[in-house]
Amino acid sequence: MDRCARMARYDFAPSFLAKRSPVQLAILLSLIATLASSELPTPAAVSHPVSRFWLVVAVAMLPGLVAYFGGSYRLLADQPRDPESDTGELADALLARWIDRTYVLWLGVTVAMVYVIGWPAVVRSNWDLARFPLVDDLLVLAPTLLSLAGLWSGLFFLQRERSWQVHRALALQSPTLPRWSRALPRYLVLQAKHQLLLVLAPALVVLAISEFMATENRADTARWPVAVWVFPLLLVALPLLPFVLTRMWRTTPIPASPLRDRLLACTRDMHTQVRDILLWQTSGSVANALVVGVTNRLSYVLLTDALVAELSADELEVVVRHELAHLRRWHLPLRMGVLVLPIVGWLVLSQLLAAEMAQFAAWLTSMGISETLQLTVVTPALLALHAVVVVGALARLLEHDADLLACRQSGEPLRLDPERTRHFAAALSTLVPPGSESWFSRWLHPSTTRRIALLNASLEQPSRATAVHRRVNILGLLMLLSTALLIAGSMCLLLR
Repeated sequence: MDRCARMARYDFAPSFLAKRSPVQLAILLSLIATLASSELPTPAAVSHPVSRFWLVVAVAMLPGLVAYFGGSYRLLADQPRDPESDTGELADALLARWIDRTYVLWLGVTVAMVYVIGWPAVVRSNWDLARFPLVDDLLVLAPTLLSLAGLWSGLFFLQRERSWQVHRALALQSPTLPRWSRALPRYLVLQAKHQLLLVLAPALVVLAISEFMATENRADTARWPVAVWVFPLLLVALPLLPFVLTRMWRTTPIPASPLRDRLLACTRDMHTQVRDILLWQTSGSVANALVVGVTNRLSYVLLTDALVAELSADELEVVVRHELAHLRRWHLPLRMGVLVLPIVGWLVLSQLLAAEMAQFAAWLTSMGISETLQLTVVTPALLALHAVVVVGALARLLEHDADLLACRQSGEPLRLDPERTRHFAAALSTLVPPGSESWFSRWLHPSTTRRIALLNASLEQPSRATAVHRRVNILGLLMLLSTALLIAGSMCLLLR
């Protein structure tokens, strides 16, 4: 890598922050742990609530401090002695792993605040806020979100330190970075929009509706199964999601150009029709592409500015084809279904088989697992296990499915195009170099090595691609059958 190329990387966006996204899984697990505690009966008041409050504040600051000072130490330890040496990629990989560890620390801090310090008891009992629906839940969640903001702040200053280090190593003029007092708020807002909102907003909406229904004392409302309002809510929210996201994020149509014409031609070749292909302005902090929407005419393809800057036109074309494959194959409804249907199914069964469920809970209690332990530990653990194992496995399968469809030859459904396969492999290697992924980053996406290996194997054996497509089709049919059974069960509850 020559001097100019290296500096272009760091002037635009530090790669160790721009290309990795372990945050959604960490946020999801943290929300499960925090919100599960708020669904318990009002706990007993705890001693020394003021001391516990300040302890929560101190513990919440820990991830951000560790992220910055620990990361800065690693930067100094890994600084290249030779200004022209190509050790930047290695330093980035080490820092990326360090960042993943800070998210694990943040998860541990969340568990400590909720289960060790007893923050929910302070809010709901000592402050007597349990009688205010949703207010107590938001206050229980507040330290978790403040700790996440502190972690992001530490990573922000670590990012600036990395930029300055590279300039010093190359004996160049210091970078012209904006003042931190102006750049930090923008960075936090960007991270919240990109990482937090998509996980937090649905959880809060479901929680708000649940709180509303719990406060209604009417018999007809109390017997409504959760599926009766979850499915209409999804039917309303999913079509509106693309319009909300494209206006909340800084998006603009890609200007008229040969590149735009080429990308729009992909939609025709993929037999899809999106409303537009948009450029997502992230100030170079995110290298990503995504499709938002469920149906053709209500969807957008978003390409971030960092992605457009780093990839060639050939690579961008096959990346857009990958996103269109998600749309064509109905991957978003499948992912939503595998996330929501088991939870809704459990709630419906708990009402259809109320007596049996009560006996099962009593059996667990007799085995030494109290009701409180069932709600605070067992249930969150099962939800987390489902999210990590089942949701993650399906998401990785859908990524393979989209990869194969994106690289197929036009008019040849069973054969991959060698050129498209080569360009897509190059794009993957640029964005996520093989061997640089952590376990966090492999939750929803297979490793780059696995993705490229399957593409190369499918070039020689088209049956490999056919097998992946068949598995996705079978899962889709099972999802439709499960939805029909849940609706039927909900109707039985309403009619009995």
